[in-house]
Amino acid sequence: MIEPSLDQALQTIDILNKMGCYSLSMTGGEPLLYPHLGEVVNYAHEKGFIVQINTNGSTLAENVSSISRADLVTISLDYPNEEHDKVREHSHLFQKALRGADACRNANLRVDFSALLLGGQDIAKLADIARSFGASLILSYPEVGGSLHADAWELPSKQWLTECFNSAITMKKSGYPIFNTILGLREAMHYLSSEKRSLPCFAGESMIYIDWDGWVYPCLHESKMCHIRSLNEEYHSFPRFYFCTKCYDQAWLDLSAIEWSLRNLRVDLSFRDLLLVGKIAFRMV
Repeated sequence: MIEPSLDQALQTIDILNKMGCYSLSMTGGEPLLYPHLGEVVNYAHEKGFIVQINTNGSTLAENVSSISRADLVTISLDYPNEEHDKVREHSHLFQKALRGADACRNANLRVDFSALLLGGQDIAKLADIARSFGASLILSYPEVGGSLHADAWELPSKQWLTECFNSAITMKKSGYPIFNTILGLREAMHYLSSEKRSLPCFAGESMIYIDWDGWVYPCLHESKMCHIRSLNEEYHSFPRFYFCTKCYDQAWLDLSAIEWSLRNLRVDLSFRDLLLVGKIAFRMV
């Protein structure tokens, strides 16, 4: 894999903009290592995109000024202490993540935390850390089916996950800053118990994945469909996954739940999170 040049990255944004895309989530690897990230963020912002950056936070404090026009920075935080360093195999990563969050707060840049559910985590303590920064906590579900994380970490038990999802619903109702929708959490529990889904997945329709080489995937668990250069011509032939049961990946499940909710006027996000989703909804209509 060769990282795209600045011109290639900006061309990708132009293509997506012409197709009516309104939200851009940058992930990795580690996007803050990309030398042109600040220029890409600024360009996407000027084109009207809602821009999110997913990072492990290792160099965030040093790079906040270059990404200050992003709408949201999501920092990975799996444990509320230095256990996070051991799991991620990165010294002092826990403290670096908190310093990065503090730098974002001082720059009036919205920050949230994302915890990959590995088992045995204290979700309440993670949510308390998020709340101390005026942030939300996103619970990232282990990716069965495609299992992008299964090679690196042992997946937690279904019993622990179900208890975790139930606790998250209770916490959200009592005011904890859990970003995940109650609808999505219930859907995840339904999937765990039956390996079926009751909500449609909008992967390939409202969401696509583009790798750093410019290849486009309708879903993280599907094969590439085309190169970004031909996306406008190929998009309408992409398969739909309304009844797919391959995974309950949070990144796709919750976005699908939010879209389904918006289409049916049943959003169950907090007011703070609705402000961001409202920007997306405004672009949709």
